[in-house]
Amino acid sequence: MNIAFVAQPWHELHPLRRRGSLGIWTSEVVERLTPANRVVVYSPGKSDHRLRSVDHDGAEYVYIPKTWMRATETVDRVLRRVRHPLGGDSTRLPSFARMTSYLGYILWIAWDLRRRNCDIVHVHNFSQFIPIIRMLNPDVRTVLHMHCDWLNQVDHATIAGRLKRTDLVIGCSDHVSSGVRDAHPEYDRRITTVYNGVDTQAFTCAPSTRHSDSKDPSREDVFRLLFVSRVSPEKGVHVLLRAMIRLQDVVPNIKLTIVGGHYPVPYEYLVGVSDDPIVRSLHRFYASERRRRCMYREHLERVVRLKLPDTVDFVGRIPHEEITSYYQKSDVLVAPSLSEAFGMPVVEAMAAGLPVVAARTGGLTEIIINNQTGRIVAPDNSRQLADAILELYQSPSLRCAMGEAGRLRVRECFDWDRVVQRLLEAYEVAFSGASDAQIPSFMNDETRVQVSSFDS
Repeated sequence: MNIAFVAQPWHELHPLRRRGSLGIWTSEVVERLTPANRVVVYSPGKSDHRLRSVDHDGAEYVYIPKTWMRATETVDRVLRRVRHPLGGDSTRLPSFARMTSYLGYILWIAWDLRRRNCDIVHVHNFSQFIPIIRMLNPDVRTVLHMHCDWLNQVDHATIAGRLKRTDLVIGCSDHVSSGVRDAHPEYDRRITTVYNGVDTQAFTCAPSTRHSDSKDPSREDVFRLLFVSRVSPEKGVHVLLRAMIRLQDVVPNIKLTIVGGHYPVPYEYLVGVSDDPIVRSLHRFYASERRRRCMYREHLERVVRLKLPDTVDFVGRIPHEEITSYYQKSDVLVAPSLSEAFGMPVVEAMAAGLPVVAARTGGLTEIIINNQTGRIVAPDNSRQLADAILELYQSPSLRCAMGEAGRLRVRECFDWDRVVQRLLEAYEVAFSGASDAQIPSFMNDETRVQVSSFDS
């Protein structure tokens, strides 16, 4: 097959620099597709006028000049100012989802696709790209891969029109896929789930001595918690800090390491379109003037300075290949997200043999088996979060058992080879031409709930 992948319009992808979950996804999937398929990856590039391409291990990475994007962004801003006084704006169609948003980026891609004779164009998140691609490439098969809930949060009629032109809709979790099905049941047979994955060979098991019962927990030098993700309000770091305040008196040797850059999601991309009251409450971290400025970093730094001065370490963003050492040095990964489509750090931590304490949010509940590979607690509940962490602190043997169960679970369900196999199966069924074909789920119900195979 001849397959094209379209990155998000702000996310420059490089085959040797894996940044963010979609950067990791693209590198891992493309690496496994190229031996038998022709692959091109479209990505935003540098601020010049030239189209640039790089070949890497059989795949071509094409970089779209940002100057084109900036020109059309000016047009989009003008149109928005005209539409608003005329009553043309829809509160359910935020600016990022409009046809004119990132128009220069996708027009360049759609035009370049005309010469490539692609079988499949695989777009991440931006549904408005699909009609433009189909307009200039009417015979191509289109895939819309969702890593968020926009399809059931943005104006229903607009999204339905775009889905009509989409051959296959993929959710990165059943949480995402079922949300699309509920909002657009007429397209049920076009919707499936393909989970994100993890390189199970790259993430070695955490040292077993960390989980040994040979020491009294109160005598351990340091009990290390780890958070890995962007530092943004929906990731729940403020909830974790409240839990740390509860824990520091009963676990005097506790330390929290926060790995990830301060990159808050723009207000309208999540908080402004969500119907979840917990997510909506995050508006307090955004400045009042059109919610453009996020004050989350200042809030967290103030809490740490006043109440956790020697307990929390903000590492910032690091290269992905260096993250393994942080998993190896930690005792528990904490994922307190208030909104989470999947949770790539969770499968990485489980591959490294770490138990996980996570909020009952989105796709996290599909990764973690409660009480077997970790603990799941109510979202935005620092007391439950602290209690679950304390339980694991007090039982090294439980940490060891959960870490081993998690490591076996990701091998069974989330290895990248399995992910790519599932992706190709979804392509094959969706594009087979059989009108009554039902695209199979990534995992059946038995696989989701049974862990008896982990004992083998």
